[in-house]
Amino acid sequence: MRPYATVGSFWQMLTTRRPGFVDLWPGLLHGFWGIFDFYTIWMAPRLYYGLDALLVGGLAGTSIWAARAWSRRAAELAPERLTLAGVCCVITLVTLGLILNYSYRIDHQPQGRYLLPALVPVALAIVTGWEQLLRLVKLQRLAAPLLTIFMLNINLVALCTAIAPNYHDTYLALLAASPTRRLSTSPVPLRPKPSS
Repeated sequence: MRPYATVGSFWQMLTTRRPGFVDLWPGLLHGFWGIFDFYTIWMAPRLYYGLDALLVGGLAGTSIWAARAWSRRAAELAPERLTLAGVCCVITLVTLGLILNYSYRIDHQPQGRYLLPALVPVALAIVTGWEQLLRLVKLQRLAAPLLTIFMLNINLVALCTAIAPNYHDTYLALLAASPTRRLSTSPVPLRPKPSS
């Protein structure tokens, strides 16, 4: 573990590419979506673009919802929703701030698992945001089914294109080379039942 502070400034960490290292934002966001086997197995770029678009659309829709909620907060929206939105923003910002601090002062390799404390706020932002965007075209009831289908398809494509090809062959090779496997496949003589 080596702090980024030893090789550059905080601003450089946020904005520049580092040859030989995983870049901060792709490593963090794409790692959150899924990079496997110690950052060696990445999904196809189009899957990351789709998931990034899902997040950006969710954040845009959530911003629209927040602006509308703030303008008419006393009239239509329960204060609990605004409180929940505020708590989600705080959790996400604190988590992101801690990750950036950690990356700069302790370890220069960003990892998506560091964003797991913000999983619920991110999921709420995506669902709320897309519901709000689809509300603009009177299709808000389709938000949950469309998001569910989209995420299931992304997971299946990732499983078939990134995870299975990389792990399946390795697993079979290890299984074939395992001495315990060879022993377990040899016929085992049946023990006679003890006479009573």
